[in-house]
Amino acid sequence: MKRPLPLNTVVRLALVSGIVLISACAAPIAKPVVGFSCCNLRMEGGWVSSNNVQGGTLIPAGEPVQLTSIKKRFYVYGSIGGQEVALRDDGANTEADTLRWVNKLVVSDDPRQRLRAWPAEIRTAAQAGRVLVGMTREQVLFSLGYPSREDTPDLEASTWRYWTALDDSPVDLRFDGSGKLADLAGRPAAIRTVGFDS
Repeated sequence: MKRPLPLNTVVRLALVSGIVLISACAAPIAKPVVGFSCCNLRMEGGWVSSNNVQGGTLIPAGEPVQLTSIKKRFYVYGSIGGQEVALRDDGANTEADTLRWVNKLVVSDDPRQRLRAWPAEIRTAAQAGRVLVGMTREQVLFSLGYPSREDTPDLEASTWRYWTALDDSPVDLRFDGSGKLADLAGRPAAIRTVGFDS
């Protein structure tokens, strides 16, 4: 007797099938976007969103990326780490806006090379998609990805806001004058979503 597929496998197959069907209606990108994921990305329901809500499945930094098609100016399709994905730029006004965002997420050099030079505790936190007080902006970006442009339009700002899937709660990451993470502010449960306890 054949055993039925586990529910999570059925859901995953349905999501991938949906992405493949939707992407079939997309137009090819003139120049496919190829490289490595710049940072840890978060995927929810097969989508990576520019809102970058912290939760969902972690796609590690340094995964091979190939994005080949775009639809309705803000949906981009392809693969990351050999897995079919869709990227959605929630703040895009034009296809060019979306491609600028996508080209920040996809870099030509594997970012894991930089990771190897970081102290062990920073490396461990970054690989887990978490942050530690004392991290640089670069290390926070590697760990959590880019914050939403709406909440953090300037990466030189002293505060970056990330949203968590936990009751849609924000966490503010505050940097000191030297550009190092000084503290995290928000609901304790939301802070635990992005903070690293060594």
